[in-house]
Amino acid sequence: MEKRPIGISFVSVLVFVVALISLVVGISLFVVGTPLDLLWTVKSSLSLSIRGTLVGNIFGIFLLLLGTVLMASGYGLLKGNKIAWWAVIVIFMVNAVGDLASVIMGNIDSISGVIIVGILVLYLTRPHVRSYFKI
Repeated sequence: MEKRPIGISFVSVLVFVVALISLVVGISLFVVGTPLDLLWTVKSSLSLSIRGTLVGNIFGIFLLLLGTVLMASGYGLLKGNKIAWWAVIVIFMVNAVGDLASVIMGNIDSISGVIIVGILVLYLTRPHVRSYFKI
């Protein structure tokens, strides 16, 4: 197998961190009265009222699924898995579109998300990286 590019380890760790955050927040939507409740006081844009509702449950399931896909993708990136590469590219692009829409709506702080995802996608599409994934 071809030697893994060093940047893939960095991207994989980043994907694992995001996966862990998604899983913890997803769990916190279902489990009330635990230290996870602190999450809902740290970020003021998150609403406690969403917990225990149909919307909250749907969002929680989505986050648990996303976290699971990201966890598998992070591992797959380390192993040179082509499906993991595609999954991460798609997830990053969806994220970029959301951040770009946020910028257009006036939240200029979201430009950092567009830039970071742009750099990550640019790296992942470099010829030596694509070669590692046999793409």
